[in-house]
Amino acid sequence: MHQDFFLQISTKLLVKINSSEICYIETENQFSKIITDTAIHRVYIALYRLESLLPEDLFCRVNRSSIVSICKISKIGEEAVFVKEREIYISKKCRNELITRIKVIG
Repeated sequence: MHQDFFLQISTKLLVKINSSEICYIETENQFSKIITDTAIHRVYIALYRLESLLPEDLFCRVNRSSIVSICKISKIGEEAVFVKEREIYISKKCRNELITRIKVIG
């Protein structure tokens, strides 16, 4: 189920987003970069903390520094997933986990 939440972008600004808008999240130095359909948000929160807040049936970690929205994946290869034309490396362990969580025909 998708949910709304507020991201603290700065000490003075909170931005409301819905989890359905998130395409993927990746670490960038000490920040997490949340890429949505329309914007990029940088927040000072650890990736593992964000992962625990997101609906686990809709998001999957694909490597140490990236989480993707399962709904936004367009292709899955042996070593990468594709989200919004962006190729994101996927570890073997995470790929196996992802495959068990999606419907594969054929």
